[in-house]
Amino acid sequence: MMQPSPNSTAVAAYDLEGKYATFAATILASNKEDASFAPLTFRVLGDDRELWKSQPLAPNSAEVAMSVSVAGVRRLQLEVVCPGTVLLLVPSGSTRG
Repeated sequence: MMQPSPNSTAVAAYDLEGKYATFAATILASNKEDASFAPLTFRVLGDDRELWKSQPLAPNSAEVAMSVSVAGVRRLQLEVVCPGTVLLLVPSGSTRG
């Protein structure tokens, strides 16, 4: 789970050492009925290069499945951009060799 502070970006970085082929995730901004926050944008970067970016996701929007090649990527960075207030965020993902 990644939860950014209001008006900020939450970041998680992983050293892949070029050992993986694909990063896949299902992104969900919130499944809480009482969630209230500004739409969130999710980004996946490989070696400081943007590999994927979501459209802004509002509370209770549908899950977004994504998959991107990370072949040769040494450092994977996941970002959640929050342009306002946020209460809850639940992404999950995996890498496959």
